[in-house]
Amino acid sequence: MKPFFALPLRCAMLGLLLLFYSTPALASSSGKPAWSETLSAGPYTIVVGLSNDPPIVDQDFTVSVASHGAVPLSGMLAAQPGPGTDALPAHTTLTSTDGNTQELTGTLHLVVQGAWTIVMDLNGPRGQGSASFNVTVTAPNAMPAWIGWTIGLLPLIGCVWLIWQQWRYRNTLLRGEQKNRNEKETYGYSTDS
Repeated sequence: MKPFFALPLRCAMLGLLLLFYSTPALASSSGKPAWSETLSAGPYTIVVGLSNDPPIVDQDFTVSVASHGAVPLSGMLAAQPGPGTDALPAHTTLTSTDGNTQELTGTLHLVVQGAWTIVMDLNGPRGQGSASFNVTVTAPNAMPAWIGWTIGLLPLIGCVWLIWQQWRYRNTLLRGEQKNRNEKETYGYSTDS
């Protein structure tokens, strides 16, 4: 005889497991930048976005630049090491996405952890403009998030298992006690002295 809550417990555990395994995929598949900010680059107002926030050492990340007001732009992107970061600057050209000169992207690959300044030099019909912002490049995580959640939930799963075992043991004792009462009534004997 199975306990009445075995199927709901299994369904809940399966649902939690699927949630933890699918959460990173859902977060990364949204298509939006992980970080964005509106900046002023000389005569231009731009929205800058990063594909990773924070950027991770030794992994490419994309910097996207979109202009307000349908202004075609071109330009360069540079990553300059900040205070305490011993590295060489990185440079790349901002290229248009799908032939749209109002949206530019550039890919950077930074190999040193620490503070960096991302500088954008833009050219357009109103002249030149420059904008910058600071980022902190971090080391990759020591373990994937799903492993961390699994390890963190092990005590909870252990507690649920212990409660379930105690409930089963209690029902076994109650069934044994009921069986003894039925035998006493059937055979008419008493264990009382």
